[in-house]
Amino acid sequence: MIKIFFIFVIVLLSQNLMAKSSFSASRIENACKNFLASKLNSEFKIDFINKVVDLEFIEDGVEAYFELSGAQIGVSSIKIHFFKNNADIRKVIVPIKIYQLQKVPVAQVNLKLGDEITETNIKFENKLVDFIANYNDEFLIGSLTKRPFQSGEILNQDYLDLPPIIKKGDEIRINVQTASVMISTTGKALTDAKIGETINVQRDGAKKIISGYALQDGTVLVHK
Repeated sequence: MIKIFFIFVIVLLSQNLMAKSSFSASRIENACKNFLASKLNSEFKIDFINKVVDLEFIEDGVEAYFELSGAQIGVSSIKIHFFKNNADIRKVIVPIKIYQLQKVPVAQVNLKLGDEITETNIKFENKLVDFIANYNDEFLIGSLTKRPFQSGEILNQDYLDLPPIIKKGDEIRINVQTASVMISTTGKALTDAKIGETINVQRDGAKKIISGYALQDGTVLVHK
């Protein structure tokens, strides 16, 4: 049904221009926008990466249908198939960038490098963005900025980082897992570590340095 609808649109444009299959750039752009509106379920904006030009064909009665050749968000392209009597005449690729309305975190104040993200200095707002917004709330709140953000700027999760769950010198609990038993002891962290990272530790009363994984509760798991 989508194919038939957009064939009808393009044919009307050609007839309205009273020419042998002439398609203006502005009407091609509008047809691209109408095509995307039929495919996307949210509010969107489209930027044409290259200038769209007028198209003319020596044949009359040229029809066309559209195909989305890339992603539904970000850099993509629309392929326009021009044909007559089921025979292909020309294929045109229109490079585009698609922005979709999504809920994203926005800085409410100017944030400096290393500032902590809190529930008061950011707010989720609906914005037109060119990426899939998939923010983990547990990661977002309490994370640290890896670069400054201006008030009103969308927070890119690539520039946020969790602080260490364990810091060098912390007195910690170490759980040593063997094939048959779990031994729990105490010790000292010799390095910083975020959740899931490898950390060097030293058990109380021992000289040997061992490595384990920092867990979310601030303990270290060592496999033997």
